[in-house]
Amino acid sequence: MGSAELRHFLQAVRAAGAMAGLAGALRLRHLPALRELAPDFAGFRSAVCEGDRRAALDAQRLRALALALRGVAVAV
Repeated sequence: MGSAELRHFLQAVRAAGAMAGLAGALRLRHLPALRELAPDFAGFRSAVCEGDRRAALDAQRLRALALALRGVAVAV
């Protein structure tokens, strides 16, 4: 989905009185767009696993995501 469609989705969910989240193979490179859209929560399973989303969580990737969410520059 494009940014306009996602923004509309978020607005519709919030208008219904619910929290709105986004997920779907999110990666660190998606953080700027997520910050702009400002969902209430976001799912990052693919970004923090070794290989695909069914693999084990990777501690280094988790750390990188936590730092990036705090605004600390990390290599993508």
